Amino acid sequence: LPPLSRWLVKSGFISLALALLFEALLARPAALLPDLPNTALHPGALHQLTVGGLLQLITSVAFWMFPRHHHRPPRGDERLG
Repeated sequence: LPPLSRWLVKSGFISLALALLFEALLARPAALLPDLPNTALHPGALHQLTVGGLLQLITSVAFWMFPRHHHRPPRGDERLG
């Protein structure tokens, strides 16, 4: 696994853990932390889950799996165009 993929996987799992923490705060009893607004936590949890977690995991796997062509042009022979 390349170092960039390892860093993206680690940060993706940290983001998923933060999203789980946000969702746990949303599921708290009403008497516990009554001043914490649910309307601010829900978009933050969704953003952390999708952008923070899933996008970083998808990017890390794509960077790891897709080949890089260093010895030839990336789009093939340009003379055909």
